[in-house]
Amino acid sequence: MARIVKSYEPEERIYVENGLYCTQCGNTNQWQIDLKLKHQVECLSNTGLSVTLDKQQTKKIFKAIENNLINMVDQAIDNDKTVFTCANCQNNWIDFHERIIDCCLWSGCMGCWHCGNWISEEELLDLCNECITDKKGQITEDDCDSLCPNSDFGLREVMWHYNLSLQRIKQNLGY
Repeated sequence: MARIVKSYEPEERIYVENGLYCTQCGNTNQWQIDLKLKHQVECLSNTGLSVTLDKQQTKKIFKAIENNLINMVDQAIDNDKTVFTCANCQNNWIDFHERIIDCCLWSGCMGCWHCGNWISEEELLDLCNECITDKKGQITEDDCDSLCPNSDFGLREVMWHYNLSLQRIKQNLGY
């Protein structure tokens, strides 16, 4: 049976400084990385094989990863190269959680699945009501996406979050 991929909602995410973040499922705590580690294989007389890792080399590799995590993620993004893979959904577009949140804050995000900081439903309705009233109700979903100055900043996603639609907002205004 195939494993079910979980989608982590903003409230379920663990925020850790320099913590990785999967942009597809929201995972903040389970990662995979392919490593080549030196093994020591020993034939045992009657019990089979014994496989062990070279402890010194393994310790050095883990220390290098720990010390160069930021550079590894940056290079993976810059070179479109897979270094880390999400253990939940197998996505390889991984970034730092902090960077994603900062991007939302600096871009004027009104609310999205990545940051989880939604404007209030009242603020959303005020923005939409003003636009709908100015256009006397003659506005479509396409107009909303192309003409609305706020649509680039997550307005549509905020509408989905509050389970609202343009049609329902227009009906409430009498259009």
